[in-house]
Amino acid sequence: MAAEIESMSKSVQELVIDGKESLEKYIQKGNDSGKLNTSVSLIEVPIVDIGLLKSPLTRTEELHKLRSALSSWGCFQVINHGMTSSFLEEMRQVAKQFFSLPMEEKQKYSRKTGSIEGEMLDEFAKKSQQINEILLKEMAGSLGLDENCFLDQYGERPLVTARFNYYPPCPMPDKILGLKPHADGSALTILLQDKEVEGLQFLKDNQWFRVPIIPEALLVNVGDQAEGYALSQLPSGWLSKIFGGRVLKMLKLESTPINTKGYESLSDLVENTAGDSFDLYYGLFMYNKNALEMLERLDLAFESLRKQLFERLHEAVRKQLFGNGERGHIVQLNYVNGRGNGTH
Repeated sequence: MAAEIESMSKSVQELVIDGKESLEKYIQKGNDSGKLNTSVSLIEVPIVDIGLLKSPLTRTEELHKLRSALSSWGCFQVINHGMTSSFLEEMRQVAKQFFSLPMEEKQKYSRKTGSIEGEMLDEFAKKSQQINEILLKEMAGSLGLDENCFLDQYGERPLVTARFNYYPPCPMPDKILGLKPHADGSALTILLQDKEVEGLQFLKDNQWFRVPIIPEALLVNVGDQAEGYALSQLPSGWLSKIFGGRVLKMLKLESTPINTKGYESLSDLVENTAGDSFDLYYGLFMYNKNALEMLERLDLAFESLRKQLFERLHEAVRKQLFGNGERGHIVQLNYVNGRGNGTH
């Protein structure tokens, strides 16, 4: 047990240096052949041009492309987003330099265990947040809603996280997934891919596809919360990552609203669907540091509401079956006791 805990506390770079034995726990199980399917087809992900969205002459057509990408994919590549190619290349180089540092040097910038706070990548985060706001407005517009209806639900202090992900060359790439299949719990995830190494895959129509690399583009994945906002009109993309033969670096920014403001805007959607409340509240509270307390309060509120509804339903049914007054009450009790007659 101690050895396992020590192994789990090591960085992924240290695990690879240790060799195959330390990676046994990460082998993907449940596959008859014991190997992963690495022959995944490449597919062209929709490309949305923010510059065209800003132009009155091209806005309508580009909005149609955005809506199609949202409804059919749940992800898209975005270009002309305001970040220059040189800036994106600088971000990639910064990531590469950081992961090349000795472990002792990297530990100086580590966050506390259990904390989500660390060194912020200020410029990238700020620019990504601007892109995030533009896209949320355009998403609302593509659905025929007020452009601020999604942004209003963020509240005054939305939770935004930014991080570098590092995937070193793996000695068993046919058996180990970088990440298991998952859907992002955020509203939107903005991803800067490595220029050379593929690794990202998306699930579409129950089939996995490799995501192509466009060096100057940012990949946008619609998370569970945005899907909840649009009441299942926007499918959140399910994605996984596989290990390639070289380093895979990605910079990821997630925008996560943590309040419940503005749900009334959802009623403006043409097609409302039932059963989305769980997904909506799950996404909203998942990344909140007070999530457990808030969910407990929510659970108590729902339990109280449930009791009130059942009491009213019980009273209404009793009156319909047995009428009003003492006689009805006696008949009800006798029926419950198995006597089933109204003569008392």
